[in-house]
Amino acid sequence: MPSLDDTFQELLDKLRQPEALNAARIDPFFYFVHDPGETLQVKKNLTHWIGALAREGWKVECVSLSDLLWKIVDSSGRWQEWLALEPDADPPELNRAVGDVVRREDALVKAVAQMVSADRPRTIVFLTDAATLHPYFRVRILENALHDQVKTPTVLFYPAGAWASTACGSSARTRKTGTTVPASSEASHEDDPRRFTNRRPIDRKIEKVIDYSVSDEARLAAEVEEYEVTENIERCFERFLDAYGTGVRAGAVTEIGIWVAGFYGSGKSSFTKYLGFALGGEKTVGGKPFLELLGTA
Repeated sequence: MPSLDDTFQELLDKLRQPEALNAARIDPFFYFVHDPGETLQVKKNLTHWIGALAREGWKVECVSLSDLLWKIVDSSGRWQEWLALEPDADPPELNRAVGDVVRREDALVKAVAQMVSADRPRTIVFLTDAATLHPYFRVRILENALHDQVKTPTVLFYPAGAWASTACGSSARTRKTGTTVPASSEASHEDDPRRFTNRRPIDRKIEKVIDYSVSDEARLAAEVEEYEVTENIERCFERFLDAYGTGVRAGAVTEIGIWVAGFYGSGKSSFTKYLGFALGGEKTVGGKPFLELLGTA
């Protein structure tokens, strides 16, 4: 994985290309994708990166998505009400209430659009604290809503796994961790191994939730057929095996604890379920070990 400074250099190289900043041709909207564990270091590096951009003649405006979100929440007048309800309320219900306020009348989109929709030469906007939007608002919705409105070059610092996809209009491009690919309307579907094909019927059933208790062969085969083992997932499997192997060799297997963390919908359940079946050895699908089935995903 490239270092944060390597990723920033890639961004800098793109900003030096006039075509990448031509708002009449593409949205000058960039993702600075990094590992969630690097979030604190990203914050520490911002001052250095802003200085580097200033030396190239850029003025940088930092906009905290967290500040925008909570400003909208405060202005709703419901914060005290939610605090009073919190001890007895269902957390998902409270999250939905906050999300409704943030989405009402496109409040968040309009707040960001104010910052990025004016054509301001040699100005660039850094959108930070994107993780705070979860679970109230999806970043992809924000980008889609800003399509054709972005005139000021904008960089969204996004903590994600190895794959994060976005779409503008009818096309999409996949971004790997540590890359800063512009959200271009000319991006090619050929870059995305998950693009639509006629290999499988579009009306097939796709399970929305991975259930640990469901282990019949037909259901597992259907689940794994839809499972994409990305570079990040493969790397996470390797990290698990390295930690587990260290414990086995040290004779301390019972002392090994591994925390699986990620955004809602990032694949924690499928990752742990399939990992367990693969390591267990007893689970088979069509007479073949589950590990072999997973290897084809």
